[in-house]
Amino acid sequence: MRTIEATGKNVEEAVQEGLKKLNLTKADVDIKIISKGGWFSKAKVAITDTRSESEIVAQNNIENVTKMQKNTKNSQKNSKNDDKMSKNRQNNEKTTQKTDEHQVVLNPTFASHRILEAQKDTQNSQKIEVKELNQTKINLIKNFLTGFFNKINVTTAMNIEEDDKTITINITSDNANILIGHRGETLQAIQSMINAILSFKNLKGKKLVVDVEGYRKSQQKKIEEKAKNAIEKCITTAKPVSLDYMNPYERFIVHEVVMADGRVTSESFGKEPRRFVKIFIK
Repeated sequence: MRTIEATGKNVEEAVQEGLKKLNLTKADVDIKIISKGGWFSKAKVAITDTRSESEIVAQNNIENVTKMQKNTKNSQKNSKNDDKMSKNRQNNEKTTQKTDEHQVVLNPTFASHRILEAQKDTQNSQKIEVKELNQTKINLIKNFLTGFFNKINVTTAMNIEEDDKTITINITSDNANILIGHRGETLQAIQSMINAILSFKNLKGKKLVVDVEGYRKSQQKKIEEKAKNAIEKCITTAKPVSLDYMNPYERFIVHEVVMADGRVTSESFGKEPRRFVKIFIK
C-alpha cells in the first residue's frame, strides 16, 4: 500500500493536499493524524491508499478509455475547426481591417473600447465554461446512478448539491435498506464506484458524499459517540481501547474526535476489511 505524508494550516487542509497528490478521495484511503499543528507549526497527516489491486486496475482502465475517447473527440473537433478557420480567416481579416479603419476615423477612442469589450467577452466566456463543466459532472453522476438503479430494479429520487469542497448526493428510496447494505457496505461500494468514474474529471480534492435517507449523518453521530466512550474508558483504565472494524471514512471520524479531545492518541491497525482504530492514553 502506498503511503504519503502531507501538511497544511490545519488537518483538513493537510488531508486535501494529500488526496490531491494521490488523486483519490477519503473513501479510498486511511488517514492518520500525526500532528494537528499550532501557532508555529503546520498540521501533518499520513495518508495510505487502501484500494485493492483490482480496484486500482479498474480505475486505470476507466481513465485510459476516457482519455482515448476525449482525444478522439478533440481531434475531430480540431479538424473541423481548422477547416472553418481557414475559410473564414481571409474574409474576417478584410472585414475587420475595413471596419477598424472606418471606426477609428469616426471615433479616436474606438480602439480602447474594443479592448474593454474583448476583456468582458473573455470573462463572460470563462464563467460560462466553469458553469457547464460543473453541470457536466453532475449529469455524469445522475446518468450513472440512474442506469445502475434501473438495472437492480430500485426506484429512487436524487438530489445533488455541489460547493467549493463537496459534492453531496442525497438519495431517497423505498428500498433504502438494499442501497445501504450491512453496516453501510453497499452504500460505500456505490460511493467507491462513482469515485472511480469521476477520478479523471479533476475534482481537485473535492469530497464526495453519497447518503441514503440520512444514513451517513446518523451513522457519523453513532461513531462519534463510540469514540468518546472509548476515550473515557481509556482515560479511566489507563489502557489502550480498540474499536470495531471500520471503513476508512469511519476511522477518519474517530481520529478527528480523538484529536479534538487532546488527552489521547489513536492509530489504525490490521488490513482491509478488518482494519480498526486503537486509542492510547498520552
